[in-house]
Amino acid sequence: MRIPRDKIRCRLAIYVGVLLGVIVLALSLELLSNPEPIYKGKTINAWLKVTAKAFQIGYEENEAYEALRNAGPEVVPYLIAALKKKESRFDRFYKNVWHRLPMCFQYRMRPPQDAEVFQAIAISLFEEIRPTAKLAATPELLKLFDSPDETERSVASSLLRRFGSAAKPAVPKLIEYLTNSDWKLHSYACEILAAIGPEAEAAVPALVRLLRDEDDGTKPNDPAYFTLYAIDRETWEKVRP
Repeated sequence: MRIPRDKIRCRLAIYVGVLLGVIVLALSLELLSNPEPIYKGKTINAWLKVTAKAFQIGYEENEAYEALRNAGPEVVPYLIAALKKKESRFDRFYKNVWHRLPMCFQYRMRPPQDAEVFQAIAISLFEEIRPTAKLAATPELLKLFDSPDETERSVASSLLRRFGSAAKPAVPKLIEYLTNSDWKLHSYACEILAAIGPEAEAAVPALVRLLRDEDDGTKPNDPAYFTLYAIDRETWEKVRP
């Protein structure tokens, strides 16, 4: 027995309607469970994408960058995600094709998700965000020291150095890293503490113990030696060779 075409179309419409309903419901639940903050009419990710596109096509559009620069702590998770961004094979293929297109097409099409561009934007913004955002960013950047990706660790260290005294909340964790068996982590901690300067005075006892731990006294080649000088020159005078 053949089913009339009208019934087939009706059933198909029902199936499609149910499928679309499930998709919309799933997306709605996702958005409700992970609401992205709206800042000046757009989500943080939307501002990042506008900034990336402006960067990629050489268009001097400052509105998006300024919006992100003046945002508060809510911008931090998205900048951290941009720092950790990795490209898929499709992203690399699309980027190669997109860059070969005439500018008029590039402007109208979605720009490639170029990880290097997003990372560069995030680094630049981390240097200029408000003090409250830097305060929120400090523990998040410290978490990157546990990353197996050495580039992420190096970038996190560089940014915390540039924070200067704003990275003071990191001092207790940096003191722990001073005796870490990972020499790079030890060096990163010393460099950041030196950049914080006298406000990292809580690290002085640990630095002195570290420098006097050797049988032959202080270790002038140890980064801790110069870190102590940057934090407390008076104590440095007492322990130097």
